[in-house]
Amino acid sequence: MKKHLPAPVLLLLALLFAGCARAGDGIPDPLPKLGKMPAWTLTDTDGRPVKSSDFAGKALVLDFWATWCPPCRAEIPGYIELRKKHAPDRLAIIGASLDGDAALVRNFARLRGMNYTVLMGDDATLSKFVKPGTDVGIPFTVYVDREGEIRHVKMGALPLAEQEKLIAGLLK
Repeated sequence: MKKHLPAPVLLLLALLFAGCARAGDGIPDPLPKLGKMPAWTLTDTDGRPVKSSDFAGKALVLDFWATWCPPCRAEIPGYIELRKKHAPDRLAIIGASLDGDAALVRNFARLRGMNYTVLMGDDATLSKFVKPGTDVGIPFTVYVDREGEIRHVKMGALPLAEQEKLIAGLLK
């Protein structure tokens, strides 16, 4: 006789893994768009526009995330440490929230001491970084070098030590 998981357990597992990648996956997206970073404009949590061109000449970590996503939240302390470690004129860290509620994101960022740029992301901007038809989970992070070339794209959380290695390559 085969044993099956009870329906409530299956439902709980489905909810835990729906909508965001699992912590520790940190796997590259199988279909990333590499090359020059596409132009984009997002708004900060106060509604002011921020353009990709504002970060010209800097290495860039662009992380699409959400307040409700456990792996996304797990990466925040690492980004805070990276912001402290690297000069802002050399490395820009951007958290592009997909929550849709600027007040929620602003309060979340303040309570967690997020010392890096927090913007309101959207699906249209996220889709600029993947080939059409690619399923994307969050956190979804794009690593751009100082010349504006996308060097790495990953989906899922990565440990801080792995993030450091990627960033060291961007800053060369």
